[in-house]
Amino acid sequence: MAILYQRNKKNGVTYVFDAQSYYVPSLHQSRKKKRLIGKLDPISGEVIPTGPRGRPRKKPLAPAEAQEAQEAPEAQREPERSALEAAKLKLAECAQTIDQLNKTVSDLRAENAEQKRTISDLSSKIERIQRILNG
Repeated sequence: MAILYQRNKKNGVTYVFDAQSYYVPSLHQSRKKKRLIGKLDPISGEVIPTGPRGRPRKKPLAPAEAQEAQEAPEAQREPERSALEAAKLKLAECAQTIDQLNKTVSDLRAENAEQKRTISDLSSKIERIQRILNG
């Protein structure tokens, strides 16, 4: 067993590992298995052990605490209601904006159809003029 010190350049923390070498016959090479022991304290030089991996588990609520959480006072529920009402207002504004945009689109489509008719009329008149000039 060997102790390895590995410094992380990004955050400047030195980690301490326990390294153990083993031989892999199929590859004809040796490998090492590292196990994290902890962090190195830069001031005192002592190793600060790290805990088990993962997020700490939450303790289950006692039955009395669970009932208190369910019977939350109105003061705690008010922010939820105001957030809900704010979301409803924002949704109503968005719906109104969408209605305005749909009206604008329908107006532009009508204008586009009118301009297409005008172009068609003008092109037919130009064709007649060309036939008269050529014929």
